[in-house]
Amino acid sequence: PSLGIAFWIVAVCLSALGITHIQYEPHPWSIAVRGNSEAENLERLTSVLGTSLAPLLIVSEGDTQDQAIVRDREATAILDGIRTKAGIAMIDSIGRLLPEKKQQLENLRFIRNHADLFSKTRFETEFNELLIDYPLTKDDIPRDYAEKISQSLEIENGEETITLNSLKAWGLGSEIERYVAQVNERYLVVTYVYLTRFPWVRGAVTEFLRHFNEAGGSFLQGTKVRGEAMRSTRHPQFLKKEALQAGLIALGFVVLLLSLEFRNIGWIALTLLPLLMSLWITLGVMGFLGIELSFLTLSITPILLGIGIDDGLHVMERVKRGDSLSLILTETGSSMTVTTVTTAAAFLSLSLARQEAIKDFALVATTGILLCLL
Repeated sequence: PSLGIAFWIVAVCLSALGITHIQYEPHPWSIAVRGNSEAENLERLTSVLGTSLAPLLIVSEGDTQDQAIVRDREATAILDGIRTKAGIAMIDSIGRLLPEKKQQLENLRFIRNHADLFSKTRFETEFNELLIDYPLTKDDIPRDYAEKISQSLEIENGEETITLNSLKAWGLGSEIERYVAQVNERYLVVTYVYLTRFPWVRGAVTEFLRHFNEAGGSFLQGTKVRGEAMRSTRHPQFLKKEALQAGLIALGFVVLLLSLEFRNIGWIALTLLPLLMSLWITLGVMGFLGIELSFLTLSITPILLGIGIDDGLHVMERVKRGDSLSLILTETGSSMTVTTVTTAAAFLSLSLARQEAIKDFALVATTGILLCLL
């Protein structure tokens, strides 16, 4: 007995180290990505293209449309400054279509000083030369589009700048709606930020937010980071809360039923102690093996509390009746072993799945159930 107790003490102490290494699923979608060939191909494509397919949204809010656009430009300026170190592949902003007035005037002066480079004559000549080698088909850019471009190259002497209304008049209304919206008498302007990595890869969004805030993003008035990708920053905390809540509720029910059965604190403690130790060691195994706590493995806690308590109940019922330990291990122990091993085998069958998250669930459940028996 002393050797057995020493074994459990060592196992519990080592598991404390493993538990400190438990990682939490970074994003609710990541569980579907692991082991999924289509998702892995998509991730490879993202790596090749150097840009993720799910953007972060930088939302700037203002009392007026102009105020919201000014705040959006301030955020975009910060993004341009941290592009490389924050892992930004592309910034899609209204500022790309609508530069600020000062910049527009500088551009207009440059165009006037180099009028020959932007003349109608040059565009029409080069466009027609291209058509000789690459004749247009019905699926290509229509000729009337080229005519509109040609008309827009008539340079005026005034200082007229482009506005949102100008862009809408040129047929870009649907494009503007991607960036500018009015909600409850407030104006919102959105900039789309595409990262070089999948947003739900561990640390991708966190790293971006750290650089963005350090560069002054946290001080921008009326500007917030939003989007589906942001769930990766809150998901681990959500899982921790859910795991604790599920475990405490299941434990509460188990303690209640044990209280009704034994009505003795000592017997309740003796029934629960091996169960809680087994659960603790199972979590330690997860930490050592690098198995994440996800929506699937999260369910292990209440499952083990519900299934694992059976072994303790069978033994303690015989102890309560006054049976000898050798008789309990011979009769009840053999039945417990068979039923527990068959249950563990059922969970172990899930390890044949191709999805890695299901394999993790099978391994953790089987380990926990056998530890409860031991």
